[in-house]
Amino acid sequence: MTSNIGPVPPVDRPRVEVVEEIPSSDAAVQRAFIAGAITSGLVCVVVGTVVGFVLGVQNIAEHGLRPPNVDVFVTDAIVGGSSPQRRRR
Repeated sequence: MTSNIGPVPPVDRPRVEVVEEIPSSDAAVQRAFIAGAITSGLVCVVVGTVVGFVLGVQNIAEHGLRPPNVDVFVTDAIVGGSSPQRRRR
C-alpha cells in the first residue's frame, strides 16, 4: 500500500468572532423564563401525582381499600372539632 503524502493546499476558512454571550432581546429572555417556570411546574405536578399514586397503592395493599378512621379525623379537622384525637367508630 502506498500513500501520497504531500503538501496540503491552503483552505479558505471563514472568519469566526468569539462572543461572550448570546445576544437576545428582553422579550426572548422573559419568554424563556416563563417557559421554564411552566415546564418545571408541570414536571412537579406529574412527579407529585406519580408519587401520590404509588403511596396510595402501597397504602391500599397494606390496609385494604380504606385506612381506618381517616374520614372521621379529617371531618373533625375541617369542622373544627375540639378534640384533636381520633374517635373510634
